[in-house]
Amino acid sequence: MEYGLFMMPMHLPEKPLAQAFDEDIDLLIRADALGYGEAWIGEHFTSAWESIPAPDLLIARIVPYIQQMRLGTGVVLLQFHHPVLVANRLAYLDHLTKGRLYFGLGSGGLPTDAKLFGIPMDGRARPMTRESVEIILKVWTEEPPFEYYGDYWHVVAVPPDHRSGLGVYVKPYQQPHPPVAVAGTNVDSGTLQIAGERG
Repeated sequence: MEYGLFMMPMHLPEKPLAQAFDEDIDLLIRADALGYGEAWIGEHFTSAWESIPAPDLLIARIVPYIQQMRLGTGVVLLQFHHPVLVANRLAYLDHLTKGRLYFGLGSGGLPTDAKLFGIPMDGRARPMTRESVEIILKVWTEEPPFEYYGDYWHVVAVPPDHRSGLGVYVKPYQQPHPPVAVAGTNVDSGTLQIAGERG
Protein backbone atom coordinates (compact mmCIF):
# COMPACT_ATOMS: atom_id res chain seq x y z
CA MET A 1 0.00 0.00 0.00
CA GLU A 2 1.22 3.48 -0.82
CA TYR A 3 0.35 6.56 1.17
CA GLY A 4 -0.53 9.97 -0.18
CA LEU A 5 -1.42 13.32 1.30
CA PHE A 6 -4.14 15.79 0.37
CA MET A 7 -3.65 19.33 1.65
CA MET A 8 -6.40 21.85 1.10
CA PRO A 9 -4.56 22.94 3.37
CA MET A 10 -6.38 23.96 6.53
CA HIS A 11 -4.95 26.92 8.44
CA LEU A 12 -6.30 28.49 11.60
CA PRO A 13 -7.48 31.94 10.47
CA GLU A 14 -5.77 33.66 13.40
CA LYS A 15 -2.38 32.12 12.52
CA PRO A 16 0.05 34.39 10.63
CA LEU A 17 0.10 33.28 6.98
CA ALA A 18 3.89 33.03 6.78
CA GLN A 19 3.84 30.64 9.77
CA ALA A 20 1.03 28.57 8.24
CA PHE A 21 2.89 28.30 4.94
CA ASP A 22 6.09 27.25 6.73
CA GLU A 23 4.08 24.52 8.48
CA ASP A 24 2.75 23.34 5.09
CA ILE A 25 6.32 23.08 3.81
CA ASP A 26 7.43 21.21 6.94
CA LEU A 27 4.51 18.77 6.59
CA LEU A 28 5.42 18.01 2.97
CA ILE A 29 9.09 17.45 3.84
CA ARG A 30 8.11 15.11 6.70
CA ALA A 31 5.65 13.19 4.49
CA ASP A 32 8.35 12.65 1.90
CA ALA A 33 10.80 11.46 4.57
CA LEU A 34 8.15 8.98 5.81
CA GLY A 35 7.89 7.51 2.32
CA TYR A 36 4.63 9.07 1.14
CA GLY A 37 4.31 8.62 -2.61
CA GLU A 38 2.40 11.76 -3.49
CA ALA A 39 0.92 14.98 -2.17
CA TRP A 40 -1.87 17.10 -3.62
CA ILE A 41 -2.16 20.80 -2.85
CA GLY A 42 -5.52 22.55 -3.12
CA GLU A 43 -6.41 26.00 -4.43
CA HIS A 44 -8.74 28.61 -2.96
CA PHE A 45 -8.62 32.38 -3.12
CA THR A 46 -11.04 33.73 -0.50
CA SER A 47 -11.02 31.31 2.43
CA ALA A 48 -9.47 32.17 5.78
CA TRP A 49 -9.03 28.42 6.35
CA GLU A 50 -7.72 27.36 2.93
CA SER A 51 -5.42 30.16 1.86
CA ILE A 52 -3.41 28.67 -1.01
CA PRO A 53 -4.15 30.73 -4.14
CA ALA A 54 -1.36 29.11 -6.19
CA PRO A 55 -0.59 25.42 -5.54
CA ASP A 56 1.99 25.49 -8.33
CA LEU A 57 4.06 28.01 -6.37
CA LEU A 58 4.05 25.81 -3.27
CA ILE A 59 5.08 22.83 -5.42
CA ALA A 60 7.95 24.83 -6.95
CA ARG A 61 9.00 25.94 -3.47
CA ILE A 62 9.02 22.45 -1.98
CA VAL A 63 10.44 20.28 -4.76
CA PRO A 64 14.14 20.94 -3.95
CA TYR A 65 13.57 19.61 -0.42
CA ILE A 66 11.86 16.32 -1.17
CA GLN A 67 13.39 13.14 -2.53
CA GLN A 68 10.78 10.96 -4.19
CA MET A 69 7.27 12.26 -3.65
CA ARG A 70 5.18 13.25 -6.69
CA LEU A 71 3.24 16.49 -6.35
CA GLY A 72 -0.13 17.45 -7.74
CA THR A 73 -2.33 20.48 -8.05
CA GLY A 74 -5.37 19.45 -6.10
CA VAL A 75 -6.94 21.19 -8.01
CA VAL A 76 -6.48 24.10 -10.40
CA LEU A 77 -9.91 25.72 -10.64
CA LEU A 78 -9.80 26.22 -14.39
CA GLN A 79 -12.63 28.74 -14.71
CA PHE A 80 -10.47 31.25 -12.81
CA HIS A 81 -7.40 30.99 -15.09
CA HIS A 82 -6.62 31.52 -18.74
CA PRO A 83 -5.86 28.02 -20.12
CA VAL A 84 -2.71 29.09 -21.98
CA LEU A 85 -1.30 30.45 -18.73
CA VAL A 86 -2.12 27.16 -16.95
CA ALA A 87 -0.54 25.13 -19.78
CA ASN A 88 2.66 27.15 -19.74
CA ARG A 89 3.04 27.36 -15.97
CA LEU A 90 2.47 23.65 -15.48
CA ALA A 91 4.71 22.63 -18.40
CA TYR A 92 7.43 24.75 -16.81
CA LEU A 93 6.71 23.24 -13.39
CA ASP A 94 6.88 19.76 -14.89
CA HIS A 95 10.48 20.54 -15.88
CA LEU A 96 11.27 21.99 -12.44
CA THR A 97 10.00 18.80 -10.79
CA LYS A 98 11.74 16.57 -13.38
CA GLY A 99 8.44 14.91 -14.23
CA ARG A 100 7.08 14.44 -10.71
CA LEU A 101 4.00 16.56 -11.39
CA TYR A 102 0.33 15.59 -11.54
CA PHE A 103 -2.16 18.02 -13.06
CA GLY A 104 -5.33 18.02 -10.98
CA LEU A 105 -8.20 20.09 -12.30
CA GLY A 106 -11.70 20.98 -11.26
CA SER A 107 -14.53 23.41 -11.77
CA GLY A 108 -15.79 23.73 -8.21
CA GLY A 109 -14.78 26.40 -5.81
CA LEU A 110 -16.17 28.68 -3.21
CA PRO A 111 -18.99 31.13 -3.93
CA THR A 112 -16.72 33.95 -2.77
CA ASP A 113 -14.01 32.82 -5.21
CA ALA A 114 -16.54 32.93 -8.05
CA LYS A 115 -17.73 36.38 -6.98
CA LEU A 116 -14.14 37.66 -6.85
CA PHE A 117 -13.51 36.56 -10.44
CA GLY A 118 -16.91 37.62 -11.71
CA ILE A 119 -17.91 34.07 -12.71
CA PRO A 120 -21.59 33.45 -11.82
CA MET A 121 -22.31 30.12 -10.14
CA ASP A 122 -24.88 29.27 -12.78
CA GLY A 123 -23.30 26.16 -14.27
CA ARG A 124 -20.95 27.88 -16.69
CA ALA A 125 -17.85 26.74 -14.78
CA ARG A 126 -18.16 23.26 -16.29
CA PRO A 127 -18.23 24.33 -19.96
CA MET A 128 -15.40 26.74 -19.17
CA THR A 129 -13.47 23.83 -17.68
CA ARG A 130 -14.18 21.67 -20.74
CA GLU A 131 -12.84 24.40 -23.05
CA SER A 132 -9.85 24.99 -20.83
CA VAL A 133 -8.90 21.29 -20.84
CA GLU A 134 -9.12 21.20 -24.64
CA ILE A 135 -6.85 24.22 -24.95
CA ILE A 136 -4.32 23.02 -22.37
CA LEU A 137 -3.98 19.62 -24.03
CA LYS A 138 -3.74 21.29 -27.45
CA VAL A 139 -0.91 23.56 -26.26
CA TRP A 140 0.88 20.57 -24.71
CA THR A 141 0.52 18.10 -27.57
CA GLU A 142 0.12 19.97 -30.86
CA GLU A 143 2.66 21.93 -32.80
CA PRO A 144 1.67 25.40 -33.96
CA PRO A 145 0.14 26.90 -35.90
CA PHE A 146 -3.31 26.27 -34.50
CA GLU A 147 -6.30 28.28 -33.37
CA TYR A 148 -9.05 27.61 -30.89
CA TYR A 149 -12.29 29.56 -30.99
CA GLY A 150 -14.45 28.79 -27.97
CA ASP A 151 -17.31 30.37 -26.12
CA TYR A 152 -14.94 31.59 -23.40
CA TRP A 153 -11.42 31.69 -24.84
CA HIS A 154 -9.84 32.41 -28.21
CA VAL A 155 -6.29 31.15 -28.70
CA VAL A 156 -3.98 31.68 -31.67
CA ALA A 157 -0.65 29.84 -31.68
CA VAL A 158 1.54 31.21 -34.45
CA PRO A 159 4.12 29.03 -36.21
CA PRO A 160 7.62 29.29 -34.78
CA ASP A 161 10.08 31.67 -36.39
CA HIS A 162 13.41 29.98 -35.79
CA ARG A 163 15.41 33.03 -36.89
CA SER A 164 13.88 35.25 -34.20
CA GLY A 165 13.19 32.46 -31.69
CA LEU A 166 9.58 33.56 -31.34
CA GLY A 167 6.52 31.33 -31.49
CA VAL A 168 8.20 28.55 -29.47
CA TYR A 169 6.06 27.05 -26.69
CA VAL A 170 7.15 25.17 -23.56
CA LYS A 171 6.13 21.52 -23.79
CA PRO A 172 5.94 19.39 -20.62
CA TYR A 173 8.84 17.29 -19.38
CA GLN A 174 6.56 14.22 -19.27
CA GLN A 175 5.35 13.14 -22.68
CA PRO A 176 2.79 13.70 -23.89
CA HIS A 177 1.96 15.56 -20.66
CA PRO A 178 1.69 15.11 -16.87
CA PRO A 179 -0.95 12.64 -15.69
CA VAL A 180 -4.30 14.39 -15.37
CA ALA A 181 -6.65 13.96 -12.41
CA VAL A 182 -10.15 15.37 -12.14
CA ALA A 183 -12.07 16.31 -9.00
CA GLY A 184 -15.77 15.54 -8.69
CA THR A 185 -18.14 15.38 -5.77
CA ASN A 186 -20.95 13.20 -7.07
CA VAL A 187 -21.85 10.68 -9.75
CA ASP A 188 -23.46 13.39 -11.90
CA SER A 189 -20.39 15.63 -11.79
CA GLY A 190 -19.79 17.48 -15.05
CA THR A 191 -16.04 17.39 -14.50
CA LEU A 192 -16.12 13.61 -14.09
CA GLN A 193 -17.95 13.46 -17.43
CA ILE A 194 -15.05 15.44 -18.95
CA ALA A 195 -12.65 12.91 -17.42
CA GLY A 196 -14.61 10.02 -18.88
CA GLU A 197 -14.65 11.61 -22.32
CA ARG A 198 -10.89 12.05 -22.20
CA GLY A 199 -10.15 8.56 -20.86
